[in-house]
Amino acid sequence: MHSTANLVDFNTLHCYFGYPSKEALRHVKEYTTNFSQIEFSKDSLFCPGYTRGKIPNKSFLPLLYHTIHPFQLIYSDIKSFSTLSYYYQRYMITFYDNYTSYA
Repeated sequence: MHSTANLVDFNTLHCYFGYPSKEALRHVKEYTTNFSQIEFSKDSLFCPGYTRGKIPNKSFLPLLYHTIHPFQLIYSDIKSFSTLSYYYQRYMITFYDNYTSYA
């Protein structure tokens, strides 16, 4: 019988490590030292983060307007992350120039 203090839930690790498969998490014990035993559930649950990450994005509609000069049309996007980065940053903003394709 396993000790409950030494067991780690698969769903917790699955979400914490960025949604790896069960097969990938089975190899954790081989390549780490002092890692707790992982308790795998018998039923296979699909988490929303994993399924959203595997769905391809929809393609954009074709542009009806094309630029003829740099900086004439700039796309921007902001991304928020659920955890802070090494430098305690949570947001990233990108700018994309339609004419030069530089980001």
